[in-house]
Amino acid sequence: PIEILLTSEEAYDVTATTLDLPSTISFEYGDEQKEEVVTWDTSAFVANKIGKQKIYGTLNNNQYVVKEISIEVDVLPYTFIYNSTANTYTIHKYYGTETNIVVPSKFKNIFVDKLYARSFEESNDLLSIELPDTLTYIYEFAFSGCDNLENVYYNGTIEDWCKITIVNHYSNPMCYETNLYFLDENGDVEYNGNKYSLLPNELVIPEGVTSIGSYAFYKCRNLKTIV
Repeated sequence: PIEILLTSEEAYDVTATTLDLPSTISFEYGDEQKEEVVTWDTSAFVANKIGKQKIYGTLNNNQYVVKEISIEVDVLPYTFIYNSTANTYTIHKYYGTETNIVVPSKFKNIFVDKLYARSFEESNDLLSIELPDTLTYIYEFAFSGCDNLENVYYNGTIEDWCKITIVNHYSNPMCYETNLYFLDENGDVEYNGNKYSLLPNELVIPEGVTSIGSYAFYKCRNLKTIV
């Protein structure tokens, strides 16, 4: 019997009619490779529901013995803007209520490189956030109103962080005197399976850094000296 279990991820604003589902599927049947048209039953799909939902499919050709054809759709708590010129995504808005989150570095296998204006605004439940090293730009007021944010974990180096364009002080997730941690395999703090080190009291800017973006270390609560 044929058993095909697929997975996909979608943005928060996806609907049953905008789901990106394959129209055909390929599989081995006996000693042959087959490709057949599939019809998906999206009637039970719930829009704006964060998390995983399973959708079942039926082959249009009914000559096969089928155990299950399904796709597990993971609806993320974000909406995205696609930049066709750069082939990147910007996170437009966060809709979750989790206390600890991981901002994706990719969506549909394409890099996420920007956080849009007010994208995390008023996320009062947010205590900790992990940011990818793919970020290059954070628009104005991205973290305005995130009063309870305590820890920011950055999956890159200090050099990478200095290259991010941070438009204003509320664009910086440290605007509420938050702890900033950098990815470090020898670090003593663990978050989401990675190890991190807290930004030191005295920061020595590496030689490879030629410029530092505005507000890069704004209100880092433990930072006293930059050399």
